[in-house]
Amino acid sequence: MSRSWRMAAAVVAVLALAAGCSRESDGQAVRADSAAAGIPTVVVLDASDSMNTADAPGPRWAAAKAAAQELVSSLPPDTDFGLVVFGAQVSAKSAGRQAACADVQVVRPLGSADAAEVTEALDGLTPQGFTPIGTALQEGAALLPDTESALVLVSDGESTCAPDPCETAASIRAAKPKTTISAVGFRTDADSLQCVARDGGGVFVTADNAEQLTARLAAVQNAEVADSRLAPTGRGDAKIGDTLDQVAADNEGFPTSGRTEGDRLIIVWKDCTYTFDADRTLIEIAPGDPAGATGVTIDGVTAGTPGSRVVELYGEPTTSGDGVATFPADEGAGTGYRIGYRGGDEIGDGTVTTVVLCRCAGDDSEDKPEPVLGRDQYIPYAVGFGAARPAVISFGSTASSTIARITWDSWGGQTATGTGVSQLNGVGNPLSTMSLKASDLGWCDGAWTYRKVQTATSEARLDSSRKIDVCRA
Repeated sequence: MSRSWRMAAAVVAVLALAAGCSRESDGQAVRADSAAAGIPTVVVLDASDSMNTADAPGPRWAAAKAAAQELVSSLPPDTDFGLVVFGAQVSAKSAGRQAACADVQVVRPLGSADAAEVTEALDGLTPQGFTPIGTALQEGAALLPDTESALVLVSDGESTCAPDPCETAASIRAAKPKTTISAVGFRTDADSLQCVARDGGGVFVTADNAEQLTARLAAVQNAEVADSRLAPTGRGDAKIGDTLDQVAADNEGFPTSGRTEGDRLIIVWKDCTYTFDADRTLIEIAPGDPAGATGVTIDGVTAGTPGSRVVELYGEPTTSGDGVATFPADEGAGTGYRIGYRGGDEIGDGTVTTVVLCRCAGDDSEDKPEPVLGRDQYIPYAVGFGAARPAVISFGSTASSTIARITWDSWGGQTATGTGVSQLNGVGNPLSTMSLKASDLGWCDGAWTYRKVQTATSEARLDSSRKIDVCRA
């Protein structure tokens, strides 16, 4: 597949709407193509040590560089573009925290987009440091004018330095209300990335491979367009798994009644079909008439997209037959893209006709093994991860990072809870009782896994404690 096709596919065929799933012209639903927005844009790029991980496939850093280069190439002529990188100057293994948390550099000041200059700026950098997201966002925002603009973060993990990235995004948004701050979590859905987009008025998406990263970076640069697409867990303010009451509360004017088909409730709103199950939980979003005809994934897959592009983005389908193939969208959320096609026996040989987001990841009927906690070899010095019901877990090499004598009160459901003890106050002092909560049940490296864990000194404090991603190292 040519480079020009990959770049074009990242930014084509979306519903450019202020609201609803389609716009109308003379009573007919039409699809509007939209490229990246021609507004001043700054990308904040993660060059921390974890970006050396080779699972994109290839190094994450190589995929991030390629995505930034493709974005610049796709911007309208004379669009102002800037680039901020963190973690590329100071080694996390040898430098002190103060120096590592100050490792933020403007590698490309705001100016007319030039792909060659961006390539040159990135080629000399080596991922090696910490993750000072808050400071990097401040540097990026300082480059942007007080007019409509975009600040886009790409990172593969949680922030490891002050200031708090969520509070930083909120303060930037307050000072520059015309700036949208979006984030792409590369092989992670870290809370500190989600809140950057939420508090920054932008869009958060994840990307699991290099092709998705390229497409999704281009998509979220134009937050309004990205919000109209079918992201892996929902569209706009409607999320798969939300109750009918939640969807109605988050979308002004959304009806709470419709037609019934068996135990399903079907609601058509603004030329988009929403399907709720017997519990009135949203299980399907299908833009257009017929349903799915104008659906567009966050990556730009829509009617007319070659099926080979779909396979390139999402891998082989989990189910396929009779002109319909299903691909996982977000395994943890249990969502999938159900894609209609024609012109071939397999979708890879055909052309897309419809796109629907649904609770249809393709593995709900399979017998799943007993879950494990996190991934094996989570990080150096970690203990107990990749095992079912571990009696001891450690997040590092110190006594205070270890929780021992764990008793699990529940295991195997959507969440697991337990208690243990930890040496939080120094050797010789009484052990502290610790409460644990494992969540985000889904697939990780081929294992059925609790992908996040929270710890606190009491059960009451768990809800406010930080979720630690123990799937993505």
